[in-house]
Amino acid sequence: MTSYKEVIDELYSTFSKYKVGKPFDCGYCHSDEWQQYYIDTPLRELTGQHGYELVTEVADHWANSQIYKHYLPRILELLGPPYLVDDLCPEFIFEKLILNEFHSWEQRERDIIFQYFSFLDNEYPFDCDKEDWDEAYLEFTKA
Repeated sequence: MTSYKEVIDELYSTFSKYKVGKPFDCGYCHSDEWQQYYIDTPLRELTGQHGYELVTEVADHWANSQIYKHYLPRILELLGPPYLVDDLCPEFIFEKLILNEFHSWEQRERDIIFQYFSFLDNEYPFDCDKEDWDEAYLEFTKA
């Protein structure tokens, strides 16, 4: 059986082809200095607060889906153990994946995302209601 660490490593490997660039289209909401920080900081060094900002504050400001995919491994790593960043609600991440046309992504990308969420579904390390997770996960898999 594949370990959680192997799934995380595969996320980074799968999405490593997407290079960082200016992450967000909205210069009004996010200064050039703020954006430069995300460009300059190695992906695995972004903190839970950064993950939260990537998911919530800029969810509808991504420059393009390739840049979103660059940050996605870290967002997902911060969502799961051992970080379990409370503010990274799995249901919200499902919505953002759908908005970024997840179901049209390359098969390898979809497979590792489903493997990641399948692992979390089996372990379910979150404090939020499991029924809410199940409903959101089901909607995600159908979208």
